[in-house]
Amino acid sequence: VSQSRYENTRVSSEGVLNQYSDNGIEEVQWVASYGDRTCELCQERDGKMFEINEAKGQIPLHPLCRCTWVSVKSDKRK
Repeated sequence: VSQSRYENTRVSSEGVLNQYSDNGIEEVQWVASYGDRTCELCQERDGKMFEINEAKGQIPLHPLCRCTWVSVKSDKRK
């Protein structure tokens, strides 16, 4: 069960990042799901910002990881 959950989380995370990228989002923020099962590694990454390309492949961090990405609106002007 944990292997299929890991794969579901991985595919979902990559899909979210691809969708953000397709819509011009350049930066994302790591969001940990806090609770009794939240590990130190996920807690340490919570709130950290990543460029889209840097974020790819990072979530899930481990089996049963419940973290996700949220988009960050850029203040950069082109």
